[in-house]
Amino acid sequence: PKWLQQGVMEWNKKSLILENGSKCIAAATSPSAVRGLSVNLLMCVDGSTEITIRNKKTGEIRQIPIEALETYDDMNDWQVLTDYGWSDFEGLKITTSEHKLLVKTEANELRCSLSHRIMTPRGWVEARKLKPTDKCKTIHGLCSVISITLIEGHTKLYDLVGVERGSRYYTNDIVSHNCDEFAHLGPNLADEF
Repeated sequence: PKWLQQGVMEWNKKSLILENGSKCIAAATSPSAVRGLSVNLLMCVDGSTEITIRNKKTGEIRQIPIEALETYDDMNDWQVLTDYGWSDFEGLKITTSEHKLLVKTEANELRCSLSHRIMTPRGWVEARKLKPTDKCKTIHGLCSVISITLIEGHTKLYDLVGVERGSRYYTNDIVSHNCDEFAHLGPNLADEF
């Protein structure tokens, strides 16, 4: 019905803005996405992935599986360990996937989505694009990638959102990028929002 529709204040081929301030965008996630109707979602890490958190009030430090944060009512009281030190974060994102990757390094392993980004000397690299010749940045320095294995089967995946100071944190001691709703967009379009 007409009374439920928000008025469109501005529109063009890439976006529209409604009178309530909501914004909608349309953008391809890759050059072939428009033709194939594909979607690029950043889904992140398996629930058993260890992260290190610190209580801002008491200073208590815990190493926990990321899925344990589902039970925390007071997430704002905690910070996560990053390669820059302790950083605040806004919350936890949970999604599902039909497959994930097992990335093994000489010191660690990480179960994550295919598009999960990991820090390497050549910058942020999606897990599916890692090569056995790559090195991952870890809490102990650079570690060589040994293998990358596809794991089939329905699974829950987790990620911290809104990690301050660089949008990154340690996952099983590997530097990972946290979810970014606009990561697949060009920098100019993402900056508009």
